[in-house]
Amino acid sequence: MRKIAVGSLGGVWLLVALLRVTSGVSTQTPLLKEGEKYSAPFGQNERLVYEVNWKPLFLLPAFKAGELDFRTYETVYHDRPVFKVAAEARSNGRLASVAGLDVKDYFESIFDRQTFRSYRFVKRIREGKRQRDFQLLFDYPQDRLFLTEHDVAVKPPKELKNRTITEIKEPLVDVVSVFYVGRLRAFETGQQFFIHLVDEGEAKKIDFHIAKRETVHTPIGSFRAIRINTNGRIFNSGGNLRVWYSTDPLRVPVKFEADVAFGKVYGTLVAMDTGSASRGLVKSR
Repeated sequence: MRKIAVGSLGGVWLLVALLRVTSGVSTQTPLLKEGEKYSAPFGQNERLVYEVNWKPLFLLPAFKAGELDFRTYETVYHDRPVFKVAAEARSNGRLASVAGLDVKDYFESIFDRQTFRSYRFVKRIREGKRQRDFQLLFDYPQDRLFLTEHDVAVKPPKELKNRTITEIKEPLVDVVSVFYVGRLRAFETGQQFFIHLVDEGEAKKIDFHIAKRETVHTPIGSFRAIRINTNGRIFNSGGNLRVWYSTDPLRVPVKFEADVAFGKVYGTLVAMDTGSASRGLVKSR
């Protein structure tokens, strides 16, 4: 079994970029249905680690941006059984040295263990002099969201946002939990879905379709997978997202690609511990 050093990813921009998608494809099937209960193929102490690279335009070679580390816990939030997923993004590799930016970002998503709707999302940005704390609270009984953001690089911290968003749609997911919602069912080629995602208080409808089955080769082995394509923009300048989920019962996202303004960002699974399967990584603490 190959051990790896867990660390690093090239910044919050990557995680948000992968998931901030608007789309022009009309779909009919919601990925999450209000009132339904789901059974997750993952659980306590699952850990997924990805190496992330950026491939610029103009035939330049790809640069390692860093690593993205997801850990899943089972806990309780306001008397409801929930999953808590903690994601760490740390810069590493050639891109980090060239850019001269030390990134240590943290994301935390709390979502219902049965309905999968989000309850709380926290983002802590630590990118050089830029240091921000962001929190989003979901109040479904009152049909609203509470959004706060603070600049913690100054003393005392400066409040940047404090507002309430009303008339929300259910169920909602955040930019971390959406990865896990994608694991709830076995996809078939040709299917189309939509889901409502909230990022920094703005709700977006994400439409995507199931493309085809492929074999994905990673440093920890090969996976039979099915590719999901979005049809829309990641940044305002445009771009699409592709995610490959394994077709085994765990349905792990083993690879992703995102078209960005100046090239392509892509990530590959380099370590996993799901409880029943472990590759490239010692058991999670």
